[in-house]
Amino acid sequence: MDFEHKGPPGTQPAPLMPWFVVPDRESAHERIVCGHWSALGATSSHNVFALDSGCVWGGALTALRLDDDGGWFSVSCNEESAIG
Repeated sequence: MDFEHKGPPGTQPAPLMPWFVVPDRESAHERIVCGHWSALGATSSHNVFALDSGCVWGGALTALRLDDDGGWFSVSCNEESAIG
């Protein structure tokens, strides 16, 4: 793990890679929902659903409906709503 690199996938130096693309990772067949990587954005790949869309930075607050694998929802954030 490298706690210094903060960019989105594809900007990391070799041999670093996002945890969800590690070959033969044990959790590859599990559906994983995560956040805390705003540079990644709201996306899904390799059975991983990343929800962090940077609300605290003025982006959006994102949710995923899990009961039927349908629907991503986002609400725009502004400084007032992100602070409270």
